[in-house]
Amino acid sequence: MPNRINKLLFQEYTKFFGKAAAVFSIGYEGTTAVDVDKFRGKIEAGKYNVLFVKNRIANAAFKELGIENVISICKGGQAALLSTDEDPVALARFLVESAKEMSTLKLRGAVVEGTILDGKAVDSLSKGMSKNELKGKIVGQAMSPGANVAGAILGAGARIAGQLKSRIEDLEKSA
Repeated sequence: MPNRINKLLFQEYTKFFGKAAAVFSIGYEGTTAVDVDKFRGKIEAGKYNVLFVKNRIANAAFKELGIENVISICKGGQAALLSTDEDPVALARFLVESAKEMSTLKLRGAVVEGTILDGKAVDSLSKGMSKNELKGKIVGQAMSPGANVAGAILGAGARIAGQLKSRIEDLEKSA
C-alpha cells in the first residue's frame, strides 16, 4: 500500500515541479494550524500553488526532472510553492513578506530555472526587479533616443509653424 501511494505522490510531484518556472521551499515547523490556514489563504489570494511534500519523494521528483542536489533545500517539514507565471521575483517578495509576518516560516531556498538558490539568495531575489519591471525599463531605454529625435524634429517644426502663423497674422493686419 505505501509503495503505491509513494508512486502516486512521485507522479504528482513530478507533474507539479515540471510545470513550474520556479519552486520555492519554505519550512513551517512550529507554525500553528491557524497560521498555516491563514498562510494558505494568502497563497490562494496571490494565485500561487502550494504543495506540502514528503522530502524523499520530492528529491526523487527533482532528480527525475534533471535537477540534482536539491536535498539542501528539501529537509524538515516543508511546503513547496510554485510560480508558473515566469516571474519568480513576485513570489519571492510574497514569501519574504510572509516570513516577516510569521516568524515560524523559514525560507529554505528555491529552484529557479534549474538553478538552486539558498534562503539568502531568495531574499536577494525578492529585492530585484520583476520581469515586467525589467521589460518596461528596457523598452523605455530603447525608446528614449527615438523620443528625443522626434521631440527635436517636432520642436523645430512647431517653431517654424508658429513663425509662419505670426507672419500671416502680421500680413493680414497690414492689408
